[in-house]
Amino acid sequence: MTEQPREGDAPNAASTLDPAEVLRIERLLAGYIGPIAKHLVKSAASRAASAEELVSTVAMELETETERHEFKKRWRSGPA
Repeated sequence: MTEQPREGDAPNAASTLDPAEVLRIERLLAGYIGPIAKHLVKSAASRAASAEELVSTVAMELETETERHEFKKRWRSGPA
């Protein structure tokens, strides 16, 4: 018997995210926390329904509200 998805679950969320955007988020986050960002972003991307949700989720890994705000602002400003 297979488990049915629960309401709110996004089983294939990562497939809806643009791989280039996920990579950009990973690189931005790595500037704050180093190479562990790759693993955190990959894990969070599998559950995120949008890039905005992914950014908000991984931003919680940053230590200060200032860093979280700066990270989100840099992401919103678009590709460098």
